Amino acid sequence: MSEKACPFCGARRKPENRFCVQCGSRLGPPAVRGAKPQQEEGEGEESPGMLVVVYWLGEYFPGFFRLTVLIASLVLTVLALGIGILALVVGVFGAVIAAMLIGGFALLLYWTAVAWVLSGEICMPAEALADFNGTQWMLFVGLTALPIGVCMALLGLHGTA
Repeated sequence: MSEKACPFCGARRKPENRFCVQCGSRLGPPAVRGAKPQQEEGEGEESPGMLVVVYWLGEYFPGFFRLTVLIASLVLTVLALGIGILALVVGVFGAVIAAMLIGGFALLLYWTAVAWVLSGEICMPAEALADFNGTQWMLFVGLTALPIGVCMALLGLHGTA
């Protein structure tokens, strides 16, 4: 079987690969909702629903397909979670300003991790955000509003206890 070069990074790849194993770029045609992928004779049946999910992830979350970006984002997310818990503990003891500063740092780390996964590269968050399209902005706002809502709910529960 002959190999082809990735049009984005030049790495050698098999013609049937949908994503480049070197740079993570999508190589196949764009996903069409409900369309069946073309298969060669003798190929097994693939779930079109799963292919749509993989194409969607590859388009909007390219960091999932780049190992260094994925690992760095996971490390930042875990670090942000630990620092966020520290902020909640400090807030429970009454040091509200210190808790807000610590929580802000935790959110900054988490936002950086989300920006990396959405952009597909490790860079300054401002650089990643500058290249986002409308869908990526919606995903970024949704994914970053989630922990803020959870923290507010936890603080609200603490206030009623």
